[in-house]
Amino acid sequence: MDSTVITTQAHWLMHDWQFTHIGEQYVLSSEWDDRWRTSGRLEEVIEEAHRSPEWVLQGIKRFSADRERRLDTLRNGIEKA
Repeated sequence: MDSTVITTQAHWLMHDWQFTHIGEQYVLSSEWDDRWRTSGRLEEVIEEAHRSPEWVLQGIKRFSADRERRLDTLRNGIEKA
């Protein structure tokens, strides 16, 4: 339940692998802003899509840093169920 995905595919295509809506907040996909990418050189497209190593690392760090908040949200949801 405390998971997300990193993909080069469309965010929606990963929907079946998302266990909670919480993980969807952290999905790393090229459509991070719900827009099609513009064309250009490969390096430009990778940067615009946030698929460069720096962007991916930033997303992983964010996911890791927010873990306790996610777990608290999950615990609260289970307790209310």
